[in-house]
Amino acid sequence: MSAGTITVTRTIEVESCVTCGTPFGVEEQLLDRLKRDKTYYYCPNGHTQHYMGKSFSAQLADAQEQANAATQKTRQLEELLKAVEARRDRRSKWGMCQHCHRHFQNVERHMGSKHPEIGAKQ
Repeated sequence: MSAGTITVTRTIEVESCVTCGTPFGVEEQLLDRLKRDKTYYYCPNGHTQHYMGKSFSAQLADAQEQANAATQKTRQLEELLKAVEARRDRRSKWGMCQHCHRHFQNVERHMGSKHPEIGAKQ
């Protein structure tokens, strides 16, 4: 029987414990799986570790983007509301009832007699 040599190369990534700061090595493929699956593992001193997905700064950027989108949507809705109110006001000035869309010479009198639950004036 002849003796032989087998050479195996592995890439080890250096990690640091989030609790005690101890540096330790994790094989690259295992580290990729831990990051992907977000499963728990332990430092050499027994402290629990795991990856939570996006970094805090990435989560903060996402939250800021969502807040900006919500602000923009709010502005759009406010502009739409102003346009609808302006149209309503114009129609009222022209003698149009806002509720039944009929034209009246005296809208105030009409509102008081036909729509008393709303009131004579808006």
